[in-house]
Amino acid sequence: MMHSLPGMSRHARLLDSSGRRKFGGFVFLPVFPWHGYNGLKNPAFLPAGGALDDISRWNSLLAYTGPRGRCGCAAKGTAMNRRLLLFMTGLLVFGLVLEAYVAERISDEQHATALRAQVQNDLARFRNALEGNLNSNIQLARGLVGVVALQPDLGQEGFALAARPLFDDSTQLRNIAVAPDLVIRMVYPVRGNEKAINLDYRSVPAQLAAVEQARDSRRIVLAGPLNLVQGGVGLVARLPVYLPDRRGQEYFWGVISAVIDAEKLFVTSGLRDAHLPIDIAIRGTNGKGSAGEVFFGRPALFDDAPVLADIQLPQGTWQMA
Repeated sequence: MMHSLPGMSRHARLLDSSGRRKFGGFVFLPVFPWHGYNGLKNPAFLPAGGALDDISRWNSLLAYTGPRGRCGCAAKGTAMNRRLLLFMTGLLVFGLVLEAYVAERISDEQHATALRAQVQNDLARFRNALEGNLNSNIQLARGLVGVVALQPDLGQEGFALAARPLFDDSTQLRNIAVAPDLVIRMVYPVRGNEKAINLDYRSVPAQLAAVEQARDSRRIVLAGPLNLVQGGVGLVARLPVYLPDRRGQEYFWGVISAVIDAEKLFVTSGLRDAHLPIDIAIRGTNGKGSAGEVFFGRPALFDDAPVLADIQLPQGTWQMA
């Protein structure tokens, strides 16, 4: 049986002789007001073991846990709040970093989009210049088809008179040859092109394919760029000529070939400017578009996700990057 002393807590008096009792799921230990019992010597009031230091440890434990563990829950709550604060701080830092990353990505994408749009505008400007100059030269040569239609028996002197105005400083024409029945009979200018007179296209397989394509399609065919016998690089426009016979039926009369100076065309179109704002490359030899060879600029430019633009030819395309 447990004895009690004045000043002993209610919880201590409820303890049995073993020194402990569970009540409501909690263990209650005796509390001794040591300031009033500093001289306590009776071992009957000591817990099992009888040592005062055991009582001190019990009171220390009670001071930590408290009645029904209230102080322990407060300590646990403080630790949980600290962990929650750390978690929320980390979450906030992560959110700020993520926001900065997303903002930077959006800024980079907007910059890339604006830059690509600027490149697109520059490329369109050069494409329009090149396509316009090329078509202008072809249209000049097409005018000679009308001259031949009016005078099928036109000679060299009459042809030179008709062709001379086409070769001013505003054009890139290098020479024009007229080949009735696929044999060159007239050429302008004659100087430097004497060897071309009486040339039969059927004896030159490299040129015959484009001539036959023009004849069969009844459309202009642009060949090249290709190396010219006279030197330099040229583009050759083949214009088929069909005339009506006595019965009004059209027949193939021959072909007019207009040679355009490729380098002069590029310079006039601004592609050789010293301060070109963009790098430019062109492919599509013989009008084959993306399947054709690169004939201007760096071939590697097409492998770097470039901005692309097509140049429309009478038949086929060139692709500019």
